[in-house]
Amino acid sequence: MSLYRSWEKAYGLEANSVSPPEKFQLPANLPPAPHLQDCSARTAFRLSVEQRGPDRSAPDWTRPSNCCSCNPQPPWVRGDDLANLALTRVAQRDIWESQFPATCKGRRILLAEWVEGPIEGPTQAAATASGDSGSLGMGTQIHIMSAFLSIAVRHNRTLVVVPGSYSRANNSACQATGKMGSWECYFFPISSQECVDEAVAAVAANQATSANGPDMEARLASPDLVVRFADARHFEDIDGAKRWGTPWRDRPSTVELQGVLDEADERTMQHRWWHAQSARFLLRWPSAHLCHVINRIRHVSYGLRVAVHVSDISTQESGIIQSLEKGTSKSGQGIPNFNMTEEAVFLRGIKFTPPNLETDVWTGEGFAGCLVRDTDGEKPATVDKTYKGVGGEVFVFRPIVSVHVAHGDAVMGGGGSEGGGSLGGGGGFQGSRVKLRSLGAYMYFAYQLQLHVPTINHAWLSTDAQSTLEETKQLRDWSFLYSEHSSQQQPAEAGVAAENGDGKSGDQQASGQMVAVKFANLLIAAECDHFVGMLSSNWNRLIDGLRSTNGRLFSGYMALSV
Repeated sequence: MSLYRSWEKAYGLEANSVSPPEKFQLPANLPPAPHLQDCSARTAFRLSVEQRGPDRSAPDWTRPSNCCSCNPQPPWVRGDDLANLALTRVAQRDIWESQFPATCKGRRILLAEWVEGPIEGPTQAAATASGDSGSLGMGTQIHIMSAFLSIAVRHNRTLVVVPGSYSRANNSACQATGKMGSWECYFFPISSQECVDEAVAAVAANQATSANGPDMEARLASPDLVVRFADARHFEDIDGAKRWGTPWRDRPSTVELQGVLDEADERTMQHRWWHAQSARFLLRWPSAHLCHVINRIRHVSYGLRVAVHVSDISTQESGIIQSLEKGTSKSGQGIPNFNMTEEAVFLRGIKFTPPNLETDVWTGEGFAGCLVRDTDGEKPATVDKTYKGVGGEVFVFRPIVSVHVAHGDAVMGGGGSEGGGSLGGGGGFQGSRVKLRSLGAYMYFAYQLQLHVPTINHAWLSTDAQSTLEETKQLRDWSFLYSEHSSQQQPAEAGVAAENGDGKSGDQQASGQMVAVKFANLLIAAECDHFVGMLSSNWNRLIDGLRSTNGRLFSGYMALSV
């Protein structure tokens, strides 16, 4: 049996499996796969570091570290403090302690549920005009939950999500893992089970009050133990961020738009800081099921090439590798490598002007040179001022750029403080359309990256359009990695966002698989070394928020204009 197939069997990556083996053990003669994880062991470890002590004391990582700073060391944050948004580690510790208090007896709770839409106001009008049903995409749902978390922080409450309200987990895979209808099918819990039980008991006893209507703030500030909140029109609340002062002022912008660093206004920077912190907490760790899906995607995408590097392989497998390298494999089965078109040659001939990221960020001091232990993995994670990137948990071909081609966003966010602005990062869903761009428009910026990092020729491509994958055939000097299900939902012109993981087409199992694949693509993209995208997309904003709270702030984000 080939090394590739042996790994597939050992890690339980058969096509129909939804969870990793409970007791993972490699055969004695089989080397470990550097691109895969023992998901069961890793999940158990992550659960253990979030456990309070027998006396309900907080875990050790919540206390200041004597490593390089006086900050706590939440294990889901990597990199130097300077390589993350200011006060990231402090904010993550504080959010966790608020969501997982020593006891929920007497703790004030904000009870909310996942909003599916439509949202009243401009968003609903825009959705109706576009022929959309108004259902919300995955990125928008997380954006709204971020606002609910902000309200909870602002009123010193624990946010509890109504059990069973995450409809994207209503599928056979989540049912098989015992997490039907739960966010926990894909990620770690948002709050402690004790707080969930307290909230459910209050609702059953008719003791939960409603915070909707004109007296919302008074209700939230009241001593009522459980307040239920379901008004999605407050999806732009970010004032919980003020608990930490004004940390968004303490880092320079590392988002570049058309060669210039985007110097956003105060409110927009606050938006970015808070949504990055909330996304980092909500998506801090994948569940065992999602970890398993990530393993499968990595293995199918580039596991054969890893096998070549690990040991000698059979003649038959060598032939498979050679066909992949020549670009003759089927879409999604390998790494396309085709002749460049005239357009691509033209792009290579352009004399690029050094971007501001190059002159003001990458060549600056930027970092304190502190080596921070990656407590969730076996390797230390570091960023240095030579801009070599961040060490990851698992092997991927580096350096690598994340390219997310947004075709599914039918309506762009452009409201809030950045309403009319280029990036649309300030706010919500105020109704203008995203201008769809071809892969070439994104790769223009990837070629710019090559001027600074000549060795970069790998790209992690996430998209919902088969046409985008076809475009990769024109770029011979790039190796594109992507999941086998990247575009298996709808064509780009179909309207509602496959990219947003709508997951409402096809049978239940296919829908659930698609949601997991979208989340897996998001996490893989956020671990790349460089980033290209369009920040008018909520999904791209998530990637930007995750990279800026995971040791990649000074990697920068090269954004296309709307």
